[in-house]
Amino acid sequence: MKRVKIITYYIVIVLLILTIPFSILQILNAMISQKYETNSSTDCISGISGENLCLTKMVYQWLIILCGLLLVLLIIFRKRFINKNQS
Repeated sequence: MKRVKIITYYIVIVLLILTIPFSILQILNAMISQKYETNSSTDCISGISGENLCLTKMVYQWLIILCGLLLVLLIIFRKRFINKNQS
């Protein structure tokens, strides 16, 4: 059972680490879309897809912060998560 907890712990760590660069790429994608798909750089609604690009950027920024905090907490409390309810 302990081995399953360790494997799950490391899978979650890897997913959190991979989510951060993915979110950065999505923010860059929204910034490029904002530059080329709107009438001015201050507009937030895409003229092609109708998507709110400012909201997209904000959601991915918060996702980066959340993943970073979870990553730090998981690393700090590593022993507590892995050794919980040990028989």
